[in-house]
Amino acid sequence: MFSVLLDFIIRDPRRIVTLGKALCRTGSFLIVAGLIGRAARVSIAVIGSLGGRQGVERSLADIYPTLLTWWVPESALGYAAGAALTLFGLTVTMAARRSKRLLA
Repeated sequence: MFSVLLDFIIRDPRRIVTLGKALCRTGSFLIVAGLIGRAARVSIAVIGSLGGRQGVERSLADIYPTLLTWWVPESALGYAAGAALTLFGLTVTMAARRSKRLLA
């Protein structure tokens, strides 16, 4: 199993570089989406508190019931998963570029 994977990497390291970049971009996108979602939640709570109601933060699923928001991080664990995905993508990209230089 691992020999097939190593042969795949050795034949064309650009594939792994592309995979690392995709992982890095996905993690970064998740973090940015979470920050935008956080801003939306806080702004809705502030608008509600200005109207005389208690400013309670609701989840994104409550604010946008018709949108699929299960993939947007709303907690520290979600942000940590996005950061881990970004760091893993960077690590894979750097390792693949290093191996590409060694094989060239």
